[in-house]
Amino acid sequence: MENNLLARKIFFWFLVLLFLITAPIISFYALGYRFSFEKGIFVYSGSFTIKSTPQESEIHVNGSMVPKGVINFLNYSYHIDGIKPGTYFLEVKKDKYQTWHKESPIHSGLSTEFWNVFLAREDYTKKQYETNLINDFFISPKENNIATVHNDTGMTVRVLDLKTEDTQNVFVATDYLFPIAEKINIEWSPRGELLIIPAINNETGERNYFIAGLENEEIVDLQIHTKEKEIKDVRWDPSDKNFIIYIANDNLYRINIRNNEEKNLITENVGGYDISNNRIYYINKTNGIISETGTKNTDSETQITSTSLENINFENTKIIVYDKDRIGIITGDKDLYVLNNGKSLFFNKISNNVSGLHFSNDGKKMTYWTENEIFVYFTTKWETQPVREENQIIHITRSFNKINNVQWLRDYEHIIYSAGNTVKLIEIDHRDYRNLFDILELNNPQPKIVYNPSKSILYFTDSENENFVDFNLGAINLLERDDEELKFN
Repeated sequence: MENNLLARKIFFWFLVLLFLITAPIISFYALGYRFSFEKGIFVYSGSFTIKSTPQESEIHVNGSMVPKGVINFLNYSYHIDGIKPGTYFLEVKKDKYQTWHKESPIHSGLSTEFWNVFLAREDYTKKQYETNLINDFFISPKENNIATVHNDTGMTVRVLDLKTEDTQNVFVATDYLFPIAEKINIEWSPRGELLIIPAINNETGERNYFIAGLENEEIVDLQIHTKEKEIKDVRWDPSDKNFIIYIANDNLYRINIRNNEEKNLITENVGGYDISNNRIYYINKTNGIISETGTKNTDSETQITSTSLENINFENTKIIVYDKDRIGIITGDKDLYVLNNGKSLFFNKISNNVSGLHFSNDGKKMTYWTENEIFVYFTTKWETQPVREENQIIHITRSFNKINNVQWLRDYEHIIYSAGNTVKLIEIDHRDYRNLFDILELNNPQPKIVYNPSKSILYFTDSENENFVDFNLGAINLLERDDEELKFN
């Protein structure tokens, strides 16, 4: 009896001792502490959070796959916690996709986050449209039609219905060619019913514009309609479908396309303009001041900048406006000036030899590029990892081949571009190194590429052979999945 009582007392105190030893360990573990045998102490652990496209991907940390149970079904991210501080090799994998990987540190008590991991497929299914050989193309604002251009002895503009894949001629001219080298766009009206078509006269070399419609409307010759011999930068008035805006003899005009008696002078001595949020932003060639106004005579004019841009080449100057606080100017000499946040009321020159720029949809960042390099400029502080500062400029990539077709992916953390005949996608996350994927290899050495973010469709011009002449319109779906029907409309 006494032996049984003693045994029970010993067992009781053993359990008490075990509790006193394990309880702090369990508590420390629950609080995120892990024991480091190297240091002989408890250290506060960190974690990884990874969100990828496609969602059903494999996450590997130092070669070991993370269990599927750690996925957060609210936002489809993977959260891996309880990781001791150190440096880890991360991989995101999926069959038939190119692998994303980075080496990343884990810090005590902190979560290292990768919210915009994108995996490109190893091969994409190409859609080929019967467009009868084209030189250029332009997507309508409703994304249901594409205007295609063919130059031969003259020019032909056709419209492709993306749903039916039927085409119709909307403009044919034997004495004009489309100015492909000038990179001038066909301008769709806001409702996608009419087109402004730029053209170069074969004999005189003069530039002209025509308006054509999908409903077999009469072609409008804008030289005749405006009574101006030299017109340029023709745009639709976003506030009224019957009006266009254009420059003639350095003056900015607005005219009714159906009644040329309704014509008014908006402002004089214009070096370039852009339209944003139904307002016109323009630069005065005399004093280099940026101002903005509405499109009608009753609209007031507001000066945007307090100091001038002096000694710049206004020939072919481009103004790219996100809003009144974020404006970019590429001069005729390819110098890039940026006005950011409207705090200083003057422009800063940030680069030269610039080919183009695009603001992100939220206006928080801007990509710009030269013939061989791509950069990103942050207009505001970016507090999501990786943190970037306001006015910070990040070099993204350099290419031996000429860079063209630079566009944002819809997450605005990746950039699509072409280098020679290769279509590429690169992330702007600079931690460790940038993942760069080859999307397409084309026969066309200088393809035209347009990305439609709402449908994740990438359109391009390519040839079925390497004769570099007979180009047709093709497309891929960047979100192509093996378990879903592929859609292109």
